[in-house]
Amino acid sequence: MKPVRVAFVGNALATSPMWFEVLRGCGVRFEAVCDDDPERVAQTAERYAVRWSFGHLGEMLAEAEPELLIVGAGHADQRVHRVREALRRGASVVVTSPPTRDLRGWDRLALGAKRAGKFIMLGLPHRFSPAAELAARVLARGVLGEPLSITITLRRWQAAPVASGDQPGLDLDTAFDALDRVCHFLGSVRWVAASRGRDGAISAALRLTGGAIGSVSAQPAPGIWAAASRLEMMGSTGGLLELVDDCQMRCVTGDGRVEQYVAGWVAGARPSYELGYEGLLAEALSAVRTARSPAAGLHEVRDSLVATRALTASAAKGRGVWIRSSKGSAAP
Repeated sequence: MKPVRVAFVGNALATSPMWFEVLRGCGVRFEAVCDDDPERVAQTAERYAVRWSFGHLGEMLAEAEPELLIVGAGHADQRVHRVREALRRGASVVVTSPPTRDLRGWDRLALGAKRAGKFIMLGLPHRFSPAAELAARVLARGVLGEPLSITITLRRWQAAPVASGDQPGLDLDTAFDALDRVCHFLGSVRWVAASRGRDGAISAALRLTGGAIGSVSAQPAPGIWAAASRLEMMGSTGGLLELVDDCQMRCVTGDGRVEQYVAGWVAGARPSYELGYEGLLAEALSAVRTARSPAAGLHEVRDSLVATRALTASAAKGRGVWIRSSKGSAAP
């Protein structure tokens, strides 16, 4: 099978090294990197044995002709431009952060990808870790019965000081990361009441469309690569499912049966596999080869953006916000 040509654009030093580890070891043709900082892009190309380095995205897309572009860390206003440029040049896209926080802009990007016969996929490795995939299968089997509650505690690495025109001090990428875990497992959020703490911390109470309640506590951690997370779900059968750091899953049913997954952190272990980066890239590469829409595309992840916008509105107004309609508009 011919390897897929892959390229990267963004600030490599502010992007998790897991992305480069998986690109270097996943059987792809890691063709090119692009960054407007000449020294930084040269260092990245040398470190990861990338064939070409560029300072301009259009030039890279024309010369390297990647089939898949990874859009990494950079200013939020650059993401839409980079995604659109990739689609125009015939490449599908994986973007490591939400490409836009505007719902209309989000939908326009999704439509543009469909018209181009390409896709835009969110880089959400927590959805693709072996432990998280097992948790999803356990839920699908109905082991917990009707989900009653979900609790998320998250510390997320942050590359740069928070900069948000929506709500100073509120890290929306961290909020999106936390709420995507809720939406991925239990569906859309109906109501949210949020407050913000110091240094971008988020605290929120949720009501989900399916009837469950939830709570989120999330904290960005500038300059610390290691993240930490804990997810707990309780169901009507009396069971409890726990997912820790996206790599350990334990489910205890109401009658005491136990099912679990524990990452094998031994010599030779692959963090990129246990944390979901390999699964994410495998899904993207399969979608490129078969010309299909991948899991975690813009349509599938839209509810997470809707919930994030409602959380932002709630934190700004100091009161709960209802989310109405299938389009996800937040009620005033």
